[in-house]
Amino acid sequence: MVFKPWKSTVERLDEPNQAQENTRPLARRCNQYVAGIQDQEKLSGERIWSCAVYELYNISYTEDTEALNVAALSGNLSREAYVTAVTQIEFKAVRRTAEFYHSVWSPYSKNRGLATHDEYWFASAPETYDGWIARYSGSSYYPYKGYGEFYDNNIVPYLRAQANSKVRVMNPQTKFEDLAFSHHLNNITGTSKAFCK
Repeated sequence: MVFKPWKSTVERLDEPNQAQENTRPLARRCNQYVAGIQDQEKLSGERIWSCAVYELYNISYTEDTEALNVAALSGNLSREAYVTAVTQIEFKAVRRTAEFYHSVWSPYSKNRGLATHDEYWFASAPETYDGWIARYSGSSYYPYKGYGEFYDNNIVPYLRAQANSKVRVMNPQTKFEDLAFSHHLNNITGTSKAFCK
């Protein structure tokens, strides 16, 4: 893989005001959700690139995520099991982002005398899922705030409706973007079927 960002894009996005004003969905997501930080800080070009790479790897696991959601809608996953499975999928994207940093971004930048920030790329993240997820203690934010709340607000009501009805509310084989999840994704990413876990 050869990485060749257009110089004008890198220069433009490296200016914090330009990065903040960019209205593309990925840039909005980066500005709100990079590395679990929701402080609306203005982001550098490198930070936005790292977010883009991470989210592109994340979207490559869409089929895994859809299968996970079908299992949850079928009543086969508890809240805890659901959150664990979602974060295991995300961890794959974390590892691939770190690999991209080491094999592409860092060498490219070093060859051009550019400084990098390996923390943007999960380059120092633990190499095992258990080591990585242990860094997120408590349930006040990641992963329970997003995924636990999603389970509580979408999966549980669906399962209750199924249990209380002779008529199926929805076929669990339905693509998940057709559910309320797409609204949840839209709020996170700014797109209807975005770079999702």
